[in-house]
Amino acid sequence: MRIDNTSKPQSLLQQIQQEQTDNLRKLASGKRVETAADDAAASQTIERLTAESQAYQRSLGNAYDGISMLGVAEGGLANVSDDLSRIRELTVQAGNGALTDSDRQALQGEVEQLRANIGQTLERTEFAGQSLLTKDETRNFQVGSGAGDTMSVQLRDVRQQGLSVLDNVNLTDPDARDNFLNELDQVSETIAAQRAEFGAQQNAFSATARNLSQTDVHTQASRSRMQDLDYAMGTASSIRNQILQNSAVAMQGQATAQNELVLSILG
Repeated sequence: MRIDNTSKPQSLLQQIQQEQTDNLRKLASGKRVETAADDAAASQTIERLTAESQAYQRSLGNAYDGISMLGVAEGGLANVSDDLSRIRELTVQAGNGALTDSDRQALQGEVEQLRANIGQTLERTEFAGQSLLTKDETRNFQVGSGAGDTMSVQLRDVRQQGLSVLDNVNLTDPDARDNFLNELDQVSETIAAQRAEFGAQQNAFSATARNLSQTDVHTQASRSRMQDLDYAMGTASSIRNQILQNSAVAMQGQATAQNELVLSILG
């Protein structure tokens, strides 16, 4: 005859061991929710928050690329503006009555070099291999997780913004110099306006980048509260399970001893 009183303690011990295994797995990973089985509803929300966070991080990179591109474009225009200022200075200098024709020809030669330098600057101002100052086009940047979260940058062919006046510079003719000065001032104002526009767009991208960064921080914080394990609670649960496991083992040992005692009496 055999009396079996071990089934319940064994079942309880298995439950405690399974719970302890799950708890140790969570402690090792640092996550309360690793799979959908841990918390199905929370798992869906965590996936959405993860996707949003990744979109914000990529959008933040896009915004910084926009800032960098505009910085390159504005820097190219700054060089053009400097060369235009120097050309204007030389044009005014050519109006000095103490100069000879050969002196003015020397000034004319420097103007030609500056004109060529402006052309090279416009051609070589690029970002990621694409020209920024020789095309009329719109560049769009995705700066959010939604389909409509975009910012646009309008690029212009600066060569078509009045720079053709540099093609026929004649510093030896007083009338031509006067007309050239007026046209040069207009070109300089156009370049300055374009630089101001690029600067304003840089500020807009910077503001957007700050907002994206803050939004991503809050999104990750929300995800962390749902997904990450509270180590204090996890450790306490592990200690509790260890105590219960030891108790269950002791109970099983007592049940086994009682069975043996009964069998020996009946034996």
